[in-house]
Amino acid sequence: MTMARTSIKTALPSLVILAGIVFLAFSTFAVGQISAINSNVGSIATNWLPNVSSAKEMNVALGDLRLAYRNYIMAQSEDQLQKADGAITAAIADFRKQADLYRSLPMTSTDEALIGRVIDVFDGYVVTGSGITGSFKSRGLLASINAVSTELGPVGDRIAEDLDALVDFNTKGAQDAYTASQASYSWTVQTSYIAIGVSVLIMGVIVYFAYFCVARPIEIVRDSIANLAAGQTDRAIPFAGRKDEIGSIAEAIETFRKGAIEKKQLEETAARHRAQAEAERDRMKAETEAAANVRLAEATSGIADGLRRLADGDLSFQITEPFAAEFETLRSDLNSAVMRLGKTVESVARTTHALDGGAREIAQSADDLSKRTEQQAASLEETAAALDQITANLTNSSKRAEEAREAAAHATVSAKHSATVVANAVNAMGRIEASANQIASIIGVVDEIAFQTNLLALNAGVEAARAGDAGKGFAVVAQEVREFAQRSAQAAKEIKGCCHVKFPIPRMG
Repeated sequence: MTMARTSIKTALPSLVILAGIVFLAFSTFAVGQISAINSNVGSIATNWLPNVSSAKEMNVALGDLRLAYRNYIMAQSEDQLQKADGAITAAIADFRKQADLYRSLPMTSTDEALIGRVIDVFDGYVVTGSGITGSFKSRGLLASINAVSTELGPVGDRIAEDLDALVDFNTKGAQDAYTASQASYSWTVQTSYIAIGVSVLIMGVIVYFAYFCVARPIEIVRDSIANLAAGQTDRAIPFAGRKDEIGSIAEAIETFRKGAIEKKQLEETAARHRAQAEAERDRMKAETEAAANVRLAEATSGIADGLRRLADGDLSFQITEPFAAEFETLRSDLNSAVMRLGKTVESVARTTHALDGGAREIAQSADDLSKRTEQQAASLEETAAALDQITANLTNSSKRAEEAREAAAHATVSAKHSATVVANAVNAMGRIEASANQIASIIGVVDEIAFQTNLLALNAGVEAARAGDAGKGFAVVAQEVREFAQRSAQAAKEIKGCCHVKFPIPRMG
């Protein structure tokens, strides 16, 4: 629990530092023990063993010297005597050499005293031996042998004992150094095992801390983050109460989770409000469409009734019941079109009536002209006959000439009257031409009204198609009105064509 409450940046370096301290302490101890072992081994190699070797070499040289003294005494010839003397000199030199080597090596006070005593006794031994060899010839063989045994033998034994003591002392020193090395080695091994155990324990604590206090919580927090990213906000983020870095991360993620929960709640609230608004908008749209359908049905019904009356030839009606605002223009246009169509038809009727009257006058004038022309023709025939008769009887009757003049005057009056009749006919033709021009203008207006009616019927058909089943009847009526308008336009074109054909006739007489 304490580890969990300690910050990772403090706990983990502390464990590493502790492991480093243990390793440093063990390394220092191991270096010290190795140095001790090395010192002990070095003393064995550079002190004890060389001392033992020198002591043994001195002992060997002493044995060679004792043997050389005996050989010198026992020599049978001069040559043997010289060899024995050379062996004595060599043995003394070897002994002194080994003694000097021993004294050059590190020594303790004990072996320093021993080697000093050995050298002193050896010097006396050499002096005694030199005296014996020098008096060998004067003493004789037996006396010399006796002198070697009694004078040199005890001294040599004493030197040999001191050398053995040196060997034993150095051997014991080497053994003690070896024992110390073994003890240091054993203690180093034990300490190493302890250090290894402590290191393993510390590493175990570090691994435990790194996994269970760092890696595993981070993995759990990572899974929580993944769940949070997937939209799972029902579980609280673990380790949010820890007083370390992971706890801080968990608390931050917990804040995000709470924010996500609040955001989700806000989104749900917004979704509910949006759904309510959609429902309200759909309801209002349905009501608006229903009201629009009602207004459209009213408008199409009124327009269908008006178009039906128009198809029946009733040009005096007006749709007085007002429509909805969007259809009011359609009602006004239909009323205006019907009114203009009525006025146009009325004007056409008046013009047709006037045209009929003018035609009748023209016919009457034509009849009068025909009759007068016949009369004039008869008069001219009579005049011609009279002229023939006058020509035949010119020389015979002045009375006939007078009658001829009278007949000519009468013919002149008749001709003037005929000219008046023709002028009246021309005037009638002018009036007919003006009426025809007026009819052509009226026919143009009728054609325009038919076009507007056709366009109005087309718009009414489009509105009826938008109304669906409710406007089917209205569509049929609109189609009939459209056909009526097309027939009216065709009739107007035919009348206009007739007028254009008839226009030149009055001009030509």
